[in-house]
Amino acid sequence: MENRNTIIALVLMAVVWFGYNLLFPPKPQVVSPEPQKAAVEPKQPVTETRAPAVEGQKTEVAQTVPVPAGYRDRVITVDTPLYRARFHSRGGRLVQFVLKKYRKTADPDSEPVALHDVQTADLGNLALRGQESLALSVDAPYTVVEGQDDIVVGNGQDAVLTLRYVSGGIAVDRRYHFQGDSYLIDQDILIRNQGPEVAKGSLTFSLVHPWDESQKGDRYGFVGAATLTAKDRETDTVKG
Repeated sequence: MENRNTIIALVLMAVVWFGYNLLFPPKPQVVSPEPQKAAVEPKQPVTETRAPAVEGQKTEVAQTVPVPAGYRDRVITVDTPLYRARFHSRGGRLVQFVLKKYRKTADPDSEPVALHDVQTADLGNLALRGQESLALSVDAPYTVVEGQDDIVVGNGQDAVLTLRYVSGGIAVDRRYHFQGDSYLIDQDILIRNQGPEVAKGSLTFSLVHPWDESQKGDRYGFVGAATLTAKDRETDTVKG
């Protein structure tokens, strides 16, 4: 009797288990596909090419200045009864300043005195540089917006030369004013922010002159370091 009850119980359990699996089949296990690995090409080593250093020449990091398409360098000559000045469009710098009424020697046929005379713009005087948001290279490519390649200024006359450089929404104008009966050259520096962002920074205006050990001072020119503080000038003689 007990064996019969045990058999009946086992049969009922099997029926219940079979019916449950029939009515509620187990959900198949979802297998997540393995993520595919992107094929990455090995990076090739980058080779930096630099120009060989010239013996005796100081090496420095070159600053690349973008040049507009079709841009060409220009040299603007300003001729007055007192002097002849030349400005280079690269940096808007002064590359020559010759005094017409002063000679190097007592000979009236000797060459006039040149206070500044260089062949390349990077040695030019009146250098203007900007920092921070006013990032401005001393060799920035300016364009002539007022004036021409040859400006002649007579006695009692005035003339203006305006050079402009635009980069990153910042426009810089260097406006030179000349008078036919004066050695003075006035300059206005105008900065306009043409972009939506606030621009902050500072400008550095430098008076420079190339020098080597062969150059000596004379009655027209002092050779050495000079510092102008307010109205006081301090000079230091170069000792060879």
